Amino acid sequence: TKGKLPIKVGDFSVKEFDTDELIIGRLRSFWESLEGDNLIVSHGTPCAIFLEFSKGNYVVPPWDDSVQNCSLTHIRDGKIVREKSLEHLGE
Repeated sequence: TKGKLPIKVGDFSVKEFDTDELIIGRLRSFWESLEGDNLIVSHGTPCAIFLEFSKGNYVVPPWDDSVQNCSLTHIRDGKIVREKSLEHLGE
């Protein structure tokens, strides 16, 4: 229905002995199952990885705190609409 997004749950947790390849594989599988507009709610690291996916980079980026927890990034059909916004927090 208009204005509502379907709910889809993914496992974005990073286990102690996960390799980059395992993390990328798990998140990429979820990413490739998405269609249209989606709202992904997670911590900064998985969101940074999804942001890289939207740029065609299937890697775990070096962590630089650039994607903060609670930030919003809008990606529509694989294209970035808004990136790392904190406006909703008054920042």
